Amino acid sequence: MKKSLVIALEDFKANLVKLVNECGISPYFLEPIIKELYFEIHDASTSLVQEEYKTEAKRQEESSKTDSSISVMHSEDIDTMISPDANGEVTI
Repeated sequence: MKKSLVIALEDFKANLVKLVNECGISPYFLEPIIKELYFEIHDASTSLVQEEYKTEAKRQEESSKTDSSISVMHSEDIDTMISPDANGEVTI
C-alpha cells in the first residue's frame, strides 16, 4: 500500500532528523553537506518543473491541432437545417 504524500513527507522529515541526531557528526560539518544536498535537490526540482511545462505545452499544441480539425456549426446553420416545410413539418 502506497503512503499518502502528507504521510510520506512527515516520515521523511522524521527519518532525516533521526539520522542527523544519531549520526554522531557535528552540525558544523553537516551544514555544508546538507547545503550541497539542498542545491542538488533544488536543481532536480527545477528540471522537473521545466519538463512539466514542456509536456504541458506539447499537450496543448496537440490538443489545438485536434480542435482545429473540428468544424463548428453556427446557430444560423442549425435554424435552416430544422426549419419547418410548407405543411409545418420539420425534417432534418
